[in-house]
Amino acid sequence: MSTRSTTARGRACARPKPVLAAVLAVMLLLTGCVTQQGGTTGKLGRAADEVESSLTSAELGLEQEQAGLTLPGAVDTLLENMLKDVNKAASKMGKLSPKDVTERDQQRRALELTGEAEQALASARANLQLPTSTPGTSAESDIQKLSRLADTIGSATEGWTR
Repeated sequence: MSTRSTTARGRACARPKPVLAAVLAVMLLLTGCVTQQGGTTGKLGRAADEVESSLTSAELGLEQEQAGLTLPGAVDTLLENMLKDVNKAASKMGKLSPKDVTERDQQRRALELTGEAEQALASARANLQLPTSTPGTSAESDIQKLSRLADTIGSATEGWTR
């Protein structure tokens, strides 16, 4: 059940299309199942992962800008996009319906940390637009804040089912 094809060098090779299609179908099915596991806690954990990832991306962008490897405009766009992603994650978290006190506490904590993430990203974006000589603002302090917050979110949600 395989078809013949030629490679760039003219050699014949067999490509078992039905087998490849079946493997891909199983992978897609399993991927769909995995993302729905864990109930409210799992969904909170996945949304928290999105927030943590956004903070890490913003941190890396600021480091690149500080090292002179990226233009401030590109980093500003990155920060704007990461803030949008965090807002979407917060919306997902807020729409969940906790079934018990534990889930309600987890949701409250996740939303609290997500709010801090939104503030940190907005602050970093505002600081990026200020002149570098403005007292009390520095990319280093924003980088440290984003890094600490990403670590805090990762630690707080570590035991949640994914």
